[in-house]
Amino acid sequence: MAKKKKKKDKKSKSKNSDKRTLIESIEALHFLFEKSVDDAFDQYDLSNEQFKILQILDAGPKEGYPLKQIRKSLPNQTSNTTRLVEKLRLKGFLNKKTSKLDKRELRVSLTSSGSDVLKNASLKIQEINENLRSVIKLKELPDLLKSLTALEKALK
Repeated sequence: MAKKKKKKDKKSKSKNSDKRTLIESIEALHFLFEKSVDDAFDQYDLSNEQFKILQILDAGPKEGYPLKQIRKSLPNQTSNTTRLVEKLRLKGFLNKKTSKLDKRELRVSLTSSGSDVLKNASLKIQEINENLRSVIKLKELPDLLKSLTALEKALK
């Protein structure tokens, strides 16, 4: 009897995972992705949002960006951009200077330390990306990307 119960338990677990909704699957994947990214950034004392700010500044002009521009460039246009920028400044990753053209405007730029941290953290993200790609067959990747784009558009 015990053997039959074990087989039944395995079947019910399999059926339960098949019944998981698309939203539940996306939530589970999102949670695991965020955890992987958080673990990758732990050694640099960075959050995902702070990493995004470093990326934005790295792609920008040497004199930096106004805070308003950074906020607009963030994917979720977070209201705590000022706090995130200040944390990065205190870590020595950013400089804040008054604009030469408009003395009321603060411009934010990347320091060499911030640039180094960005490069190292980017390598960690690249490792995660390569790990994810390794479990998907190359011929399946275009279809997966197409499906993810369609899901993204449906949620907008």
